[in-house]
Amino acid sequence: MKKWFALGFAIIAAVMLLLLPDSPKKQYFHHQGNIFGTYYNIRYEGKEDLHQEIKQRLQEVDGSLSMFNPNSVISKINRNENVVLDSLFISMFLEAQSISAISKGAFDITVRPLVNAWGFGNRSQEQGAKSKDINVDSIKAFVGYEKIRLVDHCIDKTDERITLDASAIAKGYACDVVADLLRENGCEHLLVDIGGEVVLQGKN
Repeated sequence: MKKWFALGFAIIAAVMLLLLPDSPKKQYFHHQGNIFGTYYNIRYEGKEDLHQEIKQRLQEVDGSLSMFNPNSVISKINRNENVVLDSLFISMFLEAQSISAISKGAFDITVRPLVNAWGFGNRSQEQGAKSKDINVDSIKAFVGYEKIRLVDHCIDKTDERITLDASAIAKGYACDVVADLLRENGCEHLLVDIGGEVVLQGKN
């Protein structure tokens, strides 16, 4: 009796498995678009299309660190507006300050006034200045990572003319954010390329 009962149970279980919907199989997905004034190109192997989630994460980074978004956290800081920092900005800021200390200022997110003066910023050279006319010493008076600090989720400046440019770290940070999202969803093989900054993992 026990033998027939076990056999019957096994048959029922097999039938139920056949009736269950097939679990999604892994496949490669490819997404492209524009963000931070540049492109993104993302490929990954997974069970579902995560493009909407990816775009949401990218928009969150854009809203925090983009120099091209006038409503971003960093843009408001540069205009000396009162703004409570989000976790994305704080994480970037702490990493940037750490790199600045290690490099003895070779990396510095307060370099924006010099970047703009030399015409490499996200707007034309201020007041049409030519490189030979730029007084670097006067600008350096309000440039320096040691002149800003994090206080109670706000940026404290020693000079209100200090402005920030996270372009050298924001795209790479965004790559990490997207890669983390993909890993959280079980993706082991992935490529995240944002404006030439890249995270790679697994096989193509």
